Amino acid sequence: MKRLSCTHKAVALIAGFLLVLIAEAIRQTQLEPWIETISPSGKYRLENVKVGGPLFIASAKGYLRVVNINDPKEVYRSPLYDWESVDMGNREYEDGVGIRWLTFHKEKKDFDIAMPDWQESWQNFFISNTPYTVFPNG
Repeated sequence: MKRLSCTHKAVALIAGFLLVLIAEAIRQTQLEPWIETISPSGKYRLENVKVGGPLFIASAKGYLRVVNINDPKEVYRSPLYDWESVDMGNREYEDGVGIRWLTFHKEKKDFDIAMPDWQESWQNFFISNTPYTVFPNG
C-alpha cells in the first residue's frame, strides 16, 4: 500500500478546504430572506438576506437579493452591507428598483450603493453576482 507524501497531503487538505468554502458560499446565496417586500409594480421581490455560519463568523452582514417575479431564475445579489442599517422601504423608478441606499438598475443589471460608511468585504466575491458602483458617504 502506497503512502501519501507530505505534498500530496497538503494538496488534499487545501482541496478539501476549498470545497468546503465553495459549498458554504453556495449555501449563503440560497438562504431564506429575513425580510422581503414586493416592488410597487409587483415585478420584483426584494429580499434582505442575513448571512451567517463559518464564512461569516461574528458578522452582522446581509445582502439584497432582487428576484424578477416573472422570471425567478433572474436573481441579483448585492455586495454585503451592515444588516442592521437597512431600511426595507422600497421604491421603483422607470430604470431601477431598490431600498434606501441600494438601487438595482433593471436594464444594466447592476447596483448603486450610497450607504453611509459602507465598506468593501473580501466576502463579496462569494455573495455578489452583480457589478456595483459605490457612492461614498451616501
